[in-house]
Amino acid sequence: MARRKKEAPSVHRANIARAAEMLFERKGIEKTTVDEIAEVANYGKATLYVYFANKDEIFFYVVHQHMLELLTKLNGIIEAETSTVAHWYETYLEICFAIHNCCKDSPLYFDAMIDEIDVAVDDPDLPMTYREIYATGEELEKVATIMMDRGVELGLIKDSLSYSETAMYFWGAITGIVRMYERKSSYYNQIGLAESFLPRAFLGLVNGYLVESGAEYA
Repeated sequence: MARRKKEAPSVHRANIARAAEMLFERKGIEKTTVDEIAEVANYGKATLYVYFANKDEIFFYVVHQHMLELLTKLNGIIEAETSTVAHWYETYLEICFAIHNCCKDSPLYFDAMIDEIDVAVDDPDLPMTYREIYATGEELEKVATIMMDRGVELGLIKDSLSYSETAMYFWGAITGIVRMYERKSSYYNQIGLAESFLPRAFLGLVNGYLVESGAEYA
């Protein structure tokens, strides 16, 4: 235990979260107990409560780690050149499919990313985990804003739109599309739309924001 005291709190939080994530995925959130998390992480229960208030906070800490992974991927994608309309569309689709992969690979945490978190954001005693989730969520929405800015510069996207509102619309629409696809993928496969559904849906979404002279990308 003395060795642990020399480590930063972030190290302990990460250790506990790794154990919790393994249990969440094996047993489900409801059936996982704090006692089990402490045991697998090799911490005393009282020590665990030094770093997390409860199981919910541990879960949302894990959710935030997945949000950060997605944000890192999206930021890496938007670093690519978008000097032409074709480049813009390629980057847009790459972002959409990165979000889809997040949903496909981590459905438990993806759902939590886009669902409402029932906490009082203005509560001064709100644990940092929840504040970080909200801040990272805003950074994710900025990716959509950046893509819109570039689309306007290319004469592709209407410049009369409210970027902050439209960024939220895009995020909601894209996450809704991928969520629906993952839940109904067997149906889309049966009717022969498994390969074409996602790109057609993503392109159909963005084509509604084009200027009149903008050529739709097929």
